[in-house]
Amino acid sequence: MIQNTPTSYTVDNDEVVTITVVATKVGEFAVASLDGGTLNPIGTAPLKYRFTATKSTGANHFVVIFFHFPDSAPNDAKYDVSVTGSNGGGVFAADTILRSDPPTTWNTTLTFAVA
Repeated sequence: MIQNTPTSYTVDNDEVVTITVVATKVGEFAVASLDGGTLNPIGTAPLKYRFTATKSTGANHFVVIFFHFPDSAPNDAKYDVSVTGSNGGGVFAADTILRSDPPTTWNTTLTFAVA
């Protein structure tokens, strides 16, 4: 896996992608969607999502993650998102979602271009 921008990656066909969401001072209130369908977590605390890049060369997978902060969450609560691929490249910091951000920005979209 290669990180092109904080939220854009190049992956190999059949590469397994793992997305980790670490919640700080807030519960595990995040849901993910892969190409418009539900992406169920494979683990909690931290939340982990996994999928295999199955699209043809030149096509993209899109993962949208929606976050929620209850009213009881402190202003310094946050979610940190990181991404790894089974073909190496390391652990990439993708995004940080802050409680203090406007609620309309409590989501992130990750793009995975298949090489």
